[in-house]
Amino acid sequence: MQVEIYNLIAKQSNISVELVAICDSFSSLLWDVEFYECGCFEVYIAASPQNVEIFQLGRIVGRDDDNEHFGIIESMKIETDAENGDYLTISGRFLTCLLERRITNSNLNHTGVYVYSKGKIMIHLTLDYHSDRDCRTPGEYLRYHRTFQGKSTREVAESVGIVPATLVLYENDKHPIKYNTVVLLAKELNIDHNRLLDSYTSFVDYPCGEFLKKVRMDLSLSQAEIAKDIGVSQTAYSGWERGIKAPRRQEYQKIVCALQRRKVDISGIIFQSTV
Repeated sequence: MQVEIYNLIAKQSNISVELVAICDSFSSLLWDVEFYECGCFEVYIAASPQNVEIFQLGRIVGRDDDNEHFGIIESMKIETDAENGDYLTISGRFLTCLLERRITNSNLNHTGVYVYSKGKIMIHLTLDYHSDRDCRTPGEYLRYHRTFQGKSTREVAESVGIVPATLVLYENDKHPIKYNTVVLLAKELNIDHNRLLDSYTSFVDYPCGEFLKKVRMDLSLSQAEIAKDIGVSQTAYSGWERGIKAPRRQEYQKIVCALQRRKVDISGIIFQSTV
């Protein structure tokens, strides 16, 4: 399998496509094809001068075994590895993402594709927005407000310190949003952060220390006893209760299982308290 890199050149009313390079030396390739949403891609490759020159922002990436999906490079980051050398992480979304760049109002009006001067493609597409009450998942809620405010995934992603491909995964509910990122996204878009939380992040936000202490007291357990049930040290559990550190996602799953064995539905309690 090979990756093909193209350059788009706009000349008056025409667009020419130029093949810049063909690459098969990448270490890994993510090619996430979605049928109802915009897919995304990520290429991990050595940061040689040649690769830095080839993978430029705005260029088009394709695969020799897929003639239906092409992506646009939206982010390029260099990572330093003492053992393996410097590496590039190139990411972006498939070309359907261009449609969201020209959302103008709340009515559906498709005016076609127009090529203007200075090499810019203007695509006018507007969506019929009703209310964010129709959003049933954190991803739908996030995508609704980002597109409603006319912001691109790249703009929002960079404002909170993540790559656009990660934001696409969040919006498609392919990956839970980290709590710290939830706070930053809510601030950037001026939205209710509770709507971006899943069961784990809701638990961290509760706050979890007070919740754990109350549940432990209701069960008449010592810290040592409940820590043993969960499968962690008493020191670690004590830190949770005192708010020094929040449990990690894997530890949260252990907490849920331990309390379920004692007939306590932690997710139900947290959810009812945040809606």
